[in-house]
Amino acid sequence: MKPYYEQGGITIYHGDCLEVLAGLAPESVDLVVTDPPYGVDYLSNFRVANPSVAQVIHADDSLDAMRASLAMCVALLRPDAHVYYFASADETVGEACAALPSDLTFHRLLCWDKGNHGMGDLERDYGHAWEAIVYASKGRGHALNPPRPSSLLRSFGRGAGSTWVHPTQKPVPLMRFLIEKSSQPGDLVLDPFMGSGTTLRAAKDLGRKAIGIEIEEKYCEIAAKRLSQEVMPL
Repeated sequence: MKPYYEQGGITIYHGDCLEVLAGLAPESVDLVVTDPPYGVDYLSNFRVANPSVAQVIHADDSLDAMRASLAMCVALLRPDAHVYYFASADETVGEACAALPSDLTFHRLLCWDKGNHGMGDLERDYGHAWEAIVYASKGRGHALNPPRPSSLLRSFGRGAGSTWVHPTQKPVPLMRFLIEKSSQPGDLVLDPFMGSGTTLRAAKDLGRKAIGIEIEEKYCEIAAKRLSQEVMPL
């Protein structure tokens, strides 16, 4: 498949991730960092230029896309390479952990403290302020880069002047942290559910190569623009 964008070791593919993954070289990937559909039928009017237009997440009616992509990533990962994927803290985190292929070793469930309360019942419920990240590896896994991190990840907010362009967008500093802990400069990072390109932006900032796959072309365009700028506030 012809890349949508390719420059400086960063490649974007527009298409179904399962089709693109099938064409990548075995044991060529040093790290997977991705934010797949949570299987919660996500629907949001929040942070949208026109609030009357709801945003949805493609294939978010189940965890099938996540399961299938992880299974294919096993063959693409180098031995002992790490995997990080986000999961819903409330609805599907148990299922997301259980969906880990037998070829991957589960290490720990990380907690990202988002630093703010999500939407919901403002009077009768606790504010939703964290998301889960499943940390695993192919085989035993290589050592994390020091110092040893905590499983509670704080202080990774959007940052002043940042722009929100995707309904489930993650902060670049958070993705930089994960990439820096589990890879070396020049390594290849893979994100099968790229969204607006946050993982790729973080990889570029850290001197890593990266491949991102996204089924919605509008986000491929946004990601390409983010990558074309040397300094981004996102």
